[in-house]
Amino acid sequence: MADVFVSYASEDRDRVRPIAEALQQRGLTVWWDRALAAGDDYAAVIERELAAAKAVVVVWSATSAQSPWVRDEAGRARDAGRLVPAMIDAVDLPLGFGQLHTEDLTAWNGAARAPQIDLLADAVGAKIAGAPLDPAATAAKRARLLTRVRVVSVLGALASVVAIVAGVTTIARTTAPSPSGTPPPSAVQQPVDPLAELLRLVDEGKITGEQAVRLAELLQQQAFSDAPAGSAPPAQPAPQTAPAFGARASLAPEAAAAVETASVGFDAAARETFSEAVAQLIQDPDARVRTAVLKASRPQSRAEGVEALLSIAAEGGPAAGAIYRACGALLSVVDDPRARDALENAQRLNPQDKRIWSLLSVMYGRERRPLDAAGAALVGEGLDAAAQGKRDDSARTLEAALPYVARNPASKAFVLGQLGDDAAARSDWDVAERRYAEAVRLHGAAKDAGALAVEAAKLARAHLAQGEARDACRTLRKAQGEGAVVSEQEINAACRPANTGGVGPAGPLRLTPAPTQPPG
Repeated sequence: MADVFVSYASEDRDRVRPIAEALQQRGLTVWWDRALAAGDDYAAVIERELAAAKAVVVVWSATSAQSPWVRDEAGRARDAGRLVPAMIDAVDLPLGFGQLHTEDLTAWNGAARAPQIDLLADAVGAKIAGAPLDPAATAAKRARLLTRVRVVSVLGALASVVAIVAGVTTIARTTAPSPSGTPPPSAVQQPVDPLAELLRLVDEGKITGEQAVRLAELLQQQAFSDAPAGSAPPAQPAPQTAPAFGARASLAPEAAAAVETASVGFDAAARETFSEAVAQLIQDPDARVRTAVLKASRPQSRAEGVEALLSIAAEGGPAAGAIYRACGALLSVVDDPRARDALENAQRLNPQDKRIWSLLSVMYGRERRPLDAAGAALVGEGLDAAAQGKRDDSARTLEAALPYVARNPASKAFVLGQLGDDAAARSDWDVAERRYAEAVRLHGAAKDAGALAVEAAKLARAHLAQGEARDACRTLRKAQGEGAVVSEQEINAACRPANTGGVGPAGPLRLTPAPTQPPG
């Protein structure tokens, strides 16, 4: 059993991993659900580890703050006096947790030795030891952290990098051989590696998360410096035997308008996607990733950097999603044919990313695929509406997208699941049930165990919300038989409501996707 249990939303796995690893580097035993093995009874293991942990680090984010599962784990830890909350997004905490001090990691740069982690580790250590923190010492350490964040400004960190690069350039010039072939006296100087210095600044916590965002914006300006700005490159004219992308006759007005909006917003969407992905990648623990992304951000070394990044992403590691987003956005602007593949991989790993759908719309337009372009544009608009809480607009737009994505079972199943979510948000459980059932059928036919697990859990919840425990039980049993990982606790909750009290719509069933092997 581990001393520390980390609770978080699965969507934040890549962001939480450095926190778990930083605590482990301090000698703490840490359990988070990456430690689950194939064949484990997931819910039982989680419940056992949560009960045994002496400290429970709950990582609050925009996603986890809305997760009933995380709130339940946090509530148990709070009631047992073992809760250590931390925040990676500036969010309003759920009721019952706002009065507790929460460690602020929103500006943390991911370095294990950064002062924000020192504060978190101190709080965890106190919980494990069963002794309160020294308020005066903690306040002093927190004051030093705030001072350091103010003093080590964005411009200061970036000025250091600029000075390093300038120094390398100067050294390179002074060490160039003379026409006679004799090296000048200054050749004995050892050039400073700007990449190594930049990574050292990051590793030592001298570049905060805020500064990483600023640096990513500067890298974006450099990366796109040789690309046309302002709009997407126009699609090539189609042969007379096929409808041109610009011809809207085959598209409904709403679809044509969505395609136009995606095209007009293409440049901004690509640059924002690149910057956000790079801000994550320049802090990745894997030095290969950090090196490659800096190379990809320079036009003169772009080819080498992109090739290295795509090779790393093909390994299927935790950085794959951000790599595909960065490469897809960059390559789409410079009109590299690999852009669509990268964006489709990004969409597969995170279909909730509305900008990726919009960028894909433009890629499909270039390839003279107007129906696919319309479907992707409409899905992007629907996700945007849902993110703003406009569920009626989301449902209307995603309904319009269905005919255009029908040829792609995975995209159709995703859209159906989103329509189910829109209906569930309105408590229209009958519509939600039908949409989830369609999504479950498609995922089952495609043998996509991970997506099947997610949608089956939603379908079971819709059944239970309508008092259909028998149907919920049948759904879970069937999903289990088709490869979805379902714990016996979850089965019992739906199949023996008389014994367990059942699980209502607010108490989620949690099905975990089956472990997958990385590509290759």
